[in-house]
Amino acid sequence: MATIEQISRDIDEVLRTKSNNSYTLLINNKLLQVARDSNSSKRGKDNKTAIRVSYIEEANGDKGFQLGHLERINNRSRFIPDYNLKESFLKIITDTKVFGLDLGISLDDLNVEIEINQAFRLINIKQSTYMELFNKIYVEDIEKISFKNGRTISIQERNYLYTEFDTSSMSSYLALYDKIISGHLRRTGRKDIRNFYIFDVWRPLFISGPCVFNPILEVKRYKPIREESKLFNKAKEYQVSYESLDVYFCSDKDISESLNFSKVIRLSTGFVLNILLGLLNQNFPNVETDVYSPKDTSYIVTLTRKQWLELDESQRVLFVSNNSLFYHCVRNTLQLGFSTPDDLYNIVYRARIL
Repeated sequence: MATIEQISRDIDEVLRTKSNNSYTLLINNKLLQVARDSNSSKRGKDNKTAIRVSYIEEANGDKGFQLGHLERINNRSRFIPDYNLKESFLKIITDTKVFGLDLGISLDDLNVEIEINQAFRLINIKQSTYMELFNKIYVEDIEKISFKNGRTISIQERNYLYTEFDTSSMSSYLALYDKIISGHLRRTGRKDIRNFYIFDVWRPLFISGPCVFNPILEVKRYKPIREESKLFNKAKEYQVSYESLDVYFCSDKDISESLNFSKVIRLSTGFVLNILLGLLNQNFPNVETDVYSPKDTSYIVTLTRKQWLELDESQRVLFVSNNSLFYHCVRNTLQLGFSTPDDLYNIVYRARIL
């Protein structure tokens, strides 16, 4: 039977030999983040920071893993424990429901597998029952599934879980690239990697490896993209093995032409990834999903249609709607060197991958 104490011991055992290091924490391939203190420095408009985990020996003799975050102190990064996070983490890892669905899973069914990416200081704690469903439903796209406890997964449940796995995996990949991988690649001393950053026209578009799950490279349903798209075929020409990762670079010219932009423009990896994922999943920027933003603000905050409908009628009139791709362009207009969001949107709105 898997208990909280047993799971804690399993994690302690892995981290004890690495007690001087902290690792960025993932659960079931998902990067865990918390909002930063309002007084802390912010990275762009994102005020979230990745949760770290480390094995600690306290002054009172207590030993074990603790969660926290990194802070810059005297020009060095220091792991700062946050003792409030551990209880929440253990609740997540022992949750027997999958995206809110009760599938008859008990604690007896739970085990954890721990994956480590030493080069990038990542630790991925995988819950066995979650990963069984993840692999069968999402990665392998199996239609008829009987769970190991004898429970049959209905078509409605399967479709719901597929959508949740898809959105979660894409969001986690974007966050992991932004928070961890991008900085590592830019700081590396490897000449073959540095050469891609000299003129700021190459983007590390597809990345995969231990603790880095990339749905486009690993999910069966996206196989046509790997085999038929101009974009991936171009990127394969510039594949580099970096530490434990496979990294596929692509130039702004090849990206613009492969995605059917109306002209070649300077890009950023995050901007392109969001557009690419929006062609596959409507929870990401696309031309069909409407979102709502206040009329009289100098910053961009968007609401889904459901959130907008929950407002009082007097508040709804203060919002204007447009598609989510347009607002993605609004957020990136200045960064990409454009005068207005419309100029950027008119170039990219006909994007396609196949």
